[in-house]
Amino acid sequence: NAISAGDKNLITKAPGVGPKLAARIITELKDKMGSVYQSQIVANHDQKFIKKKVDEGVISDVISALENLGYQRVNAYAASLAAAERLGDSVSLQVLIREALSELSTGKSE
Repeated sequence: NAISAGDKNLITKAPGVGPKLAARIITELKDKMGSVYQSQIVANHDQKFIKKKVDEGVISDVISALENLGYQRVNAYAASLAAAERLGDSVSLQVLIREALSELSTGKSE
């Protein structure tokens, strides 16, 4: 999830991994994994697996908005995917942000 979410801070918690190496790991593994946002995404959320085909731009915007509100990137990512799973493919950005905030406020995605 940390690589999919691009969460460099979480990866630096591994022994011997600094910010530069974490950025390199994310860059190299994302390339090998392909575009995880546009493929079937499997995220462990609330001990269940969510498979969702999501739009990269919308999810990126939701994650960015949640990060600007002070949430950790990996939690914002998980909440965004869970909200997208519940609401479907044609949900608006505003509704998705609201639902992701709801996920985070209830502690479901932490």
